[in-house]
Amino acid sequence: MKVTVSETVGIMGHKGLAETGVRLPSIGLGIWQYKGGIEPLQTGIALGACFIDTAESYDTEEILGRAIKQNRKATFLATKVPPRHFRCADVIAAAEGSLKRLKTNYLTSISCTGHRGSVEIFLRHIARQGLQYLCKNQ
Repeated sequence: MKVTVSETVGIMGHKGLAETGVRLPSIGLGIWQYKGGIEPLQTGIALGACFIDTAESYDTEEILGRAIKQNRKATFLATKVPPRHFRCADVIAAAEGSLKRLKTNYLTSISCTGHRGSVEIFLRHIARQGLQYLCKNQ
């Protein structure tokens, strides 16, 4: 079943993402330690669970890429940058690595992960330029 994010609104409840105008399903798929193959992911997306949380460190981006290949527009991909990639060039390299593993040309969301102190440093000082570069060159 091939659907778009907007078509899932009638299937599953959605909530607004802050003041962005983006609406996300009430239920998403977190694929940390996922081992179930592409069919369960595709079924979840078709039923409206189009928000998918992944990360480089989950080692699941390749299987997710295969699962969304025919229906990329139906998914809101959220991936994360680990603390070891908090330098500008590393943020860019991490995003490019995720794009390659997911076999897609864009990420819907990229955020940082790690303990609170490292995230605050990341946001204030280190990776801002890398994120700005990614936004300008999407």
